[in-house]
Amino acid sequence: MINKNEFEIKGKIINVIKLNNGAGIITLVSKNGRTIYPKVYAVNENVMSQLDKVSLKTHVVVKGYVNSRKVNNIKVQQLVGTSIEPDITICEKEFAESGVKGKFFDTLSTKINLAGEIINLFDKYEYQEILIRTTTPDGYNVTVVVSLKKPSRPIDFKIGQNIFVAASLSTPQKDIDGKTISFENIMALDVAVRD
Repeated sequence: MINKNEFEIKGKIINVIKLNNGAGIITLVSKNGRTIYPKVYAVNENVMSQLDKVSLKTHVVVKGYVNSRKVNNIKVQQLVGTSIEPDITICEKEFAESGVKGKFFDTLSTKINLAGEIINLFDKYEYQEILIRTTTPDGYNVTVVVSLKKPSRPIDFKIGQNIFVAASLSTPQKDIDGKTISFENIMALDVAVRD
């Protein structure tokens, strides 16, 4: 069984919350065809120290993995950052030897790559939700929920298959008990399975 669990977000920092335990929450503005606002949890000192080197409105590349955990007996999945770097402009990439800076960045983007075992399937309106067991980089098992828009020709998924998912993210908001809550939904762009 092949496991993979990683993301890369090219975005602009719009908010940083430093928590009492030394961790933090970084809110970015990014794209996946439309504007999204992913929240990335920075839980190690390395990411927090990297965060001190950038400021609000800085273009960054954040890499990490998807984690799942229980909060108030509700299972949630979170984007956990393992590195954050200032992005470089298109001219900096193309003419690195010249030392020029440039003004414009590559298109903002969000990429999530997951591989693991299908452990359950749910039909929800025009989407199929796939529960995937995979691992974090430090070897912990996690369950990640991925939504796949139902294709015109259904894919015959089976529990126990190894699935490979290239995905993006949507960040819908809901009003719950008078509070606006943001969610990060992982949306499959392409899938492959093997027994």
